[in-house]
Amino acid sequence: MATASNSTRAAVSVTPDDGELDMLGNLALVSVSTNSKFSNNLPPYKANKTEIVRQSTKLQIMADLVKSGTTWDRTATRQHDQAMVKLLREDLRKAGHDV
Repeated sequence: MATASNSTRAAVSVTPDDGELDMLGNLALVSVSTNSKFSNNLPPYKANKTEIVRQSTKLQIMADLVKSGTTWDRTATRQHDQAMVKLLREDLRKAGHDV
C-alpha cells in the first residue's frame, strides 16, 4: 500500500495489458521522491543510482541482476518473481505460517 512516504516502482514499464507490469518480480518499494526520480527510465539507469538503490533490499537485488548483464525483460521479470515468491514462502513457513 502506498502512503505519503513510500511508493511502488516498476523496474521497467511495459504495456498495460502485459501481466508482468504488476508482478512482484517487477516491483520494488521505494520512497515517493525516488519514484519521481526514476520516472520511466530503463533498468540500467536505475541500477546505477547506488544512493537510491540502497533504500530497498529488493531493488538492490534487481540492480545486481541488471549489473551482472541480465536484460530486464519479461523472462527476467518472471524468473525474479518466482525467486521472490519462493523466498517469501520460505520466510513465512519459518515464521510458522501455513503457505
